[in-house]
Amino acid sequence: TLSNGNKTAVSAGGSVRSVFGATSGKHYWEYTISSGTAQMVGVATPATNLLYYPGQDATAWAYEKASGSIYNNGAPVQTVAASGTNIGVLLDAAGKKLRFRRNGVLVGTDITLTGSVWHAIFGYGSTCVANFGASAFAYSVPDGYIAGLGALLYTISGNVKDDTGANAARAVRAYDRATGAFSGSTVSDAGTGNYS
Repeated sequence: TLSNGNKTAVSAGGSVRSVFGATSGKHYWEYTISSGTAQMVGVATPATNLLYYPGQDATAWAYEKASGSIYNNGAPVQTVAASGTNIGVLLDAAGKKLRFRRNGVLVGTDITLTGSVWHAIFGYGSTCVANFGASAFAYSVPDGYIAGLGALLYTISGNVKDDTGANAARAVRAYDRATGAFSGSTVSDAGTGNYS
């Protein structure tokens, strides 16, 4: 079950995956997993089977709170530190690398990923709250990382004029050039025609 703008998940098995998938950049986000011990959080490709727990197939990598293990393809690839209420995810999409933080401290070593698009994933059991950058993080964003997943990577600005050359209020929409995915929108100012 999802709530809180799809940032809180209550799971009794299987997985939920974020809508946004990173193809480039270095992204940092956090999960708060205070209730229960069965939570698994991490990243997954679009091919991941959401009927499985995170890390059960070859296209997802997930930290399990109870054991402190990081899973891929149904088996631990690293065992780090169990427990913790805050799990940070460090995704280097360009370098195809993944790392985790437990309560603000790096755990394990870099994990090499396969694929070309990675989404946030949660599942297995209990409750989890994701922070993709809409509010302050519990811990500082690592140097070189973008604060959040799906965070605006570029800003755009400009001026809109109508067919007579007068400044105009118009809807301005931005799309990802590589994927065609909708990124965001704004409306230009009627008096100046400016948008940003």
